[in-house]
Amino acid sequence: MLGYDQIENNLKRIAGQWYFSHRKGPTGVGKTLEDLLGIPENNIPGPNGEMVEIKAIREGEESMITLFTKTPGGKNAIGILLDRFGHTDKTRGKKVLHTTLSGDKYTDVTTEHGVFPLKIDFDYDDYGNITLIQIVDYNHNIYAYWERAELERTFRSKLGGSLILVLALSRKELNRECFCYHKALLLKGFSFDKFIDLIKNGKIKIDLRIGRYPNGRVHDHGTGFRISPNYIEHCFTSKKTIIDINCYGTGCIQT
Repeated sequence: MLGYDQIENNLKRIAGQWYFSHRKGPTGVGKTLEDLLGIPENNIPGPNGEMVEIKAIREGEESMITLFTKTPGGKNAIGILLDRFGHTDKTRGKKVLHTTLSGDKYTDVTTEHGVFPLKIDFDYDDYGNITLIQIVDYNHNIYAYWERAELERTFRSKLGGSLILVLALSRKELNRECFCYHKALLLKGFSFDKFIDLIKNGKIKIDLRIGRYPNGRVHDHGTGFRISPNYIEHCFTSKKTIIDINCYGTGCIQT
């Protein structure tokens, strides 16, 4: 497995040039970078033994990206959410719940029985510290939740506490997408307080994707904590620029 120093050197070697995408669609920017860097997986051992995640994004991209997925807790929480707020998918003939929730406003969820507002809210201990992130309705009924400590562990297990964020410009050549990886930041010191602030102000949203298997069993297809690429660095306390150069060359390289 490549170490951090090798990855940094490889980033500097490929930076600024244009490369044809190795895969069509939104995941092409990450797949192409992994192949160019020579890493089979997108995390590497960092300089202090910690694991470092590498995430590539198209610069200026508006689409939100998934930080991690985590099924909410509570007895039969996803089943209750599905039964109460889901709607019948006409193609499959079974209930599904696909909606995006925010911490700064209610989301109107349309069901066969009407429209119900849902929101992300928070529970505090006696010292004012957040202990739970909750899904609530307009009357503050709680339907599901995530424990603070559990979310911190999930974030750290996915992002390792450190993240190399690589920005790429995108263009089309010969009707194919090309990328130029021109800027990379090393983000360290995950801050749960900053993470919570981003949920509170709607910069991090929670996507519910709940359905049923053919046998009727409830299934969480990936409840995701998603963020605008422009705000990822705000989850961390320190930022170091690894590369920041202009793109050059007129043609895209086939690799």
